[in-house]
Amino acid sequence: MWWVEKRSNRNDKEWWTKYYIRKQWQFIYWQQNFHKWAFGIIPEELDWFESSNDLPTFDINQSVCDAKYLYYFFAGFYTELEKIAKWVWSKRIYPEQIYSIEINLPTLEQQKLIINKIEQFKYEELEYTVKVNESMLLIKSLRQSILSDAIQGKLIPQDPTDEPTSELLKKIQAEKEQLIAEKKIKKPKPLAPIRDEEKPFVLPEGWEWVRLGEVLKLQEYWSSEKAWTNNLDIPMLRMWNIQNWAIDYKDLKYLPLYSNDL
Repeated sequence: MWWVEKRSNRNDKEWWTKYYIRKQWQFIYWQQNFHKWAFGIIPEELDWFESSNDLPTFDINQSVCDAKYLYYFFAGFYTELEKIAKWVWSKRIYPEQIYSIEINLPTLEQQKLIINKIEQFKYEELEYTVKVNESMLLIKSLRQSILSDAIQGKLIPQDPTDEPTSELLKKIQAEKEQLIAEKKIKKPKPLAPIRDEEKPFVLPEGWEWVRLGEVLKLQEYWSSEKAWTNNLDIPMLRMWNIQNWAIDYKDLKYLPLYSNDL
């Protein structure tokens, strides 16, 4: 399951902090447990929910990177995330670290083929799990192998007539420069070029290594006023509402629909 979901009941103490509105199809993760699979994609039913800044959220440029593909990339890459997690009072991964991660990026058509292959395997895995429950360890190993093959482009045939990813990136760069010229966005800090020694494997023809900062945008706008326990219009998410592949709708706080901070 790649959606962010509800979680089981949990009682928490009162908490005051700033919250931010999240939108459907954004990528969200928990800084403290990103390396423990605490990440996902915002589904339609959580559109306009809120979360704290300990749950960084990114817009995905879906003209270049499919949201599901990004999720499955991290699903195959998450064991490496612990290597970049920093200790404060617990291990955390900060948004600026996400921008420096290299992602192998095939064309959108190839991404969709990869997604279909993965989900086909996941369905077959579920059937097999029901029939042979004692084989879970073997299935987990097979799933990790499939995800690893998927992000390396080994699951789908390569079509030399496909537009290379480099052309898509040129278009995105041109759009960014236009928006900067129109003063609609600020000029971003340049990301370090990817060195050959950073590339863990050879990509198929037409694929490109890029920094995630080239296809993700951190969302930190629409900060809210302090919330209350009475049920108003806009429910909020706090960091403990997202854990273990689920969202807990209990003990939510709410904001009025018409707030000066929105």
